[in-house]
Amino acid sequence: MISRNRRIAMVALLAVAAFFAIKDVVGGKIYHIQAPYDAYMRAFAVSRLILVFIAALIARKPVLTRRDGLLFCGILGLSLDVFWQYVAPGAAFWFAAALSHAAIGFGMAALMQFAVAAHPNEKLRRGVTIGSVAVGLIITLAGFAPVLLFYGQWFGQQLDDATFQALAPWLDRLRWLGMLTACLSIEALAAATLRSADGRQRQQALLVVASFAPLVVATSVHALTRIISAHDAAWARDADAVGSVLTAAGLAYGALTRRLIDVEFYVSAAIIAALVGAALTVLAFLAEHFVVPWIAVSVEHLPLFKPYGDAVRIGAHLIAAFGAFLILTKVYEEAKRFARDVVFHHRQEHLEALRTFAERDASALAPGPLAVALVEAAMEHADASYAAVYVRDASGYRRLAGAGTCAPENHIAANDPRIPPPRGLRNMGDGSVALPMPIGTGISGFLLCGPKREATRYAPDELTAVGLATREAGIVLSALAPASA
Repeated sequence: MISRNRRIAMVALLAVAAFFAIKDVVGGKIYHIQAPYDAYMRAFAVSRLILVFIAALIARKPVLTRRDGLLFCGILGLSLDVFWQYVAPGAAFWFAAALSHAAIGFGMAALMQFAVAAHPNEKLRRGVTIGSVAVGLIITLAGFAPVLLFYGQWFGQQLDDATFQALAPWLDRLRWLGMLTACLSIEALAAATLRSADGRQRQQALLVVASFAPLVVATSVHALTRIISAHDAAWARDADAVGSVLTAAGLAYGALTRRLIDVEFYVSAAIIAALVGAALTVLAFLAEHFVVPWIAVSVEHLPLFKPYGDAVRIGAHLIAAFGAFLILTKVYEEAKRFARDVVFHHRQEHLEALRTFAERDASALAPGPLAVALVEAAMEHADASYAAVYVRDASGYRRLAGAGTCAPENHIAANDPRIPPPRGLRNMGDGSVALPMPIGTGISGFLLCGPKREATRYAPDELTAVGLATREAGIVLSALAPASA
């Protein structure tokens, strides 16, 4: 579990980022730039809002890995890039400007480390850590220096315009050179990790490569434009905005599908249902204000109903509205089911594999291979950090098979609190669960599953599928239990 102070700090940063992201979306007052609030800025605002949402999903995890922390810092840094521009001149402005430029600098540094965190080469990871800090310092200092020079009169000494105009373009070039280096490094390091990683880490590396590709390409083009000319080009700014939105969307997909960060299933499922509901709410609004009135007016002008005037129009309006409500309700249920099937199809494959194991494999294997297969199924398809099968003996329960990060002891006493009841399961405080193999009024053994590898809780349907596999395996394994017990 992360410390209370660290959790408070994360929530505070999220609150600041969310406040300014929302303010950015609605077009809040900007104090420190002359450019109008246009589509380019609104697109960036939307991408920042999505990034804050993903950071919130990471922050609510009960246990954070180092990769989670790096991704949190990285995407929160991207979302805090420009919030200093919304702070009025005064004492708070300097803190906001320094924090904002430090956020983007070290956010990019964190993303560089995140891209290579799963690489097996420790020397490469250490080298990237040192290099990313250097790149982060360049982005931070080169970004904050022009602000400090331009508003230097607040410290009692104002830099003359000629000197500022000579220095600012080169500082801007240096900052964008740092951004270009960071962007290209993220993609190159993620690609290197993709080639070297395996299993789940390979899937995450592939998602990082695909998600950050639009941002890398667009920001690199924008950076090259600024480095060469020291000025913005409208097309480069627009491309940068589109790239940011696409990357935010890709990261959101990875978060909601639990392939980038393993948030609780019920959270991501509820969010997807809410998104489907929001889309259908828009359709309902259009139906109510356009489709239903059109139907009512059309019925009113039919020769059969025309003599009855307002009464027909009101009745037709009510009937049409009720029909639209029924249709949209049905569409919502189907759309929600379809969205969940599409987004969580990998998860459904794991659940189906567990059901297949229970229906076919559990009765086709000998006790020894069956215990090993049950352990492997729990680890592969339920994402358990470790798993072990125990069968009853004269003094308790002996381990028949086990694997994982910290497989438990070889023997468990008969009065151990981890032993599950015959018709239920045992949830332990550390996230591990024990599932029974019922026989008569007792149990012949049980499956002990450690906490999920990504530190989230087991979803109810996962426990149901693993429990079914355990019960079916127990029918075969009960032959190993003492008859007198």
